[in-house]
Amino acid sequence: MTVARAPDRRVIGTCRHFAVLSCALLRYRGIAARARCGFATYGRIDAAQFGVYGTENWGPAEIRGKAIKDLAALNKVEMLPWDEWGRMDTSYQGKTGPEYDALIDKIAAVSATDNHGAIADLYVSEDFAVPAELMR
Repeated sequence: MTVARAPDRRVIGTCRHFAVLSCALLRYRGIAARARCGFATYGRIDAAQFGVYGTENWGPAEIRGKAIKDLAALNKVEMLPWDEWGRMDTSYQGKTGPEYDALIDKIAAVSATDNHGAIADLYVSEDFAVPAELMR
């Protein structure tokens, strides 16, 4: 780390790339691991401060999207930070409303449990399951 490398010898990635690579290496060594999506904080938060630099994805809609991506990750479907499906785009436009927020609250509550059946049941919703065309 003390010797500069030429640009063609550098590796550039997002936090997601490093999380998935770490997860793969742990799994290779026989250690159970999974990459999760979301934000970590302690205490009160300002939702407007959460997002992905270099994008317009900020605020409560980004937190909603991360909750859905985390639900997918808990179902062994690990997506990229910029993947969107279901009502994510509508959420970014501010057009989802309280009913959608209640669903996101349900995701948060279920994802915090060890109830794999409930996690799987919630994931199969058309709002939350990753469409086949996004699978890589």
